[in-house]
Amino acid sequence: MPSARAARPPSPKRSTRTVYAHGLRHCRYRGLAKTHVQHMLTAAGANIIRLSEHFPPGTAPASPPRPPSHFQQLCRRVPT
Repeated sequence: MPSARAARPPSPKRSTRTVYAHGLRHCRYRGLAKTHVQHMLTAAGANIIRLSEHFPPGTAPASPPRPPSHFQQLCRRVPT
């Protein structure tokens, strides 16, 4: 039977990392609106860091090829 500590979700670990690594304990600005903006930007930065840990350096997730732009299509039609 797993212990109570092992059964907890990993969210406290994430919040602790955000508090200590990204400085979320002390707010730079005064006021609820500015504090909210700082927390949202800090959370977005922490999520970007977490996402970058899933892909080794130099690799990117596979994406479908982009369709050619109108300018590229026009350049292909014009004879040289």
